[in-house]
Amino acid sequence: MRRITFGLLASLAVASCSSSNSTTDPGGGGGGGGGGGGGSGMSATINGTAWSAAGAPSASFKSGIFVIAGLNLTYGVSLAVAQISAGPGTYSITYLNTLGSSGIVTNVSKGWDTYLPGGSGSVTFTILTTSHAVGTFSMVGAAASGGATGTITVTNGAFDVTY
Repeated sequence: MRRITFGLLASLAVASCSSSNSTTDPGGGGGGGGGGGGGSGMSATINGTAWSAAGAPSASFKSGIFVIAGLNLTYGVSLAVAQISAGPGTYSITYLNTLGSSGIVTNVSKGWDTYLPGGSGSVTFTILTTSHAVGTFSMVGAAASGGATGTITVTNGAFDVTY
C-alpha cells in the first residue's frame, strides 16, 4: 500500500501543485546566488538524450515528503522522496529502499520505476526548505507498465523549484 501511495503522490503532483516561476532552466543544480529567489526547472539526460520539463515542474514538500513531477511531449519524470527529517542530503530511490521512495519515467503509455527489481537511483538535495528545493538525481528505472521493456537510464538530473 505504501508503494502505491508514493507513486500516486508523484503522479498527482503534476495536477495539484503549482510553482511561482515559469522558467525551465534548473539553475545548474545548486549554483546561484544564495538567499531567497530560486528558479523553477527540471532537466536530465534520458537514455543519452537531453530532456527538460516544458514549463515549471510541480513540486511539494510537506510532512517530510518531497514530490516533483515534470513533463514534456516525450517523457514525464517524477520523484517521490519520503521520510526526509533534515535539510540537504542524499536519499535512495533504489529498489526496496527502506523509505519507499521512487523515481518514475513515463513515455505515452509506457512506464519505468526505480522501486522494482533492477531499479536504482538517488536524489541529492543541496537546498531543501519549506518553499525551495535545489538538487540532482540519477536513476535506472525497470519496466513497469504499458508494454515498457528493459530499463531506462536517467543521468545529469537537476531541479531548482519553488513551491
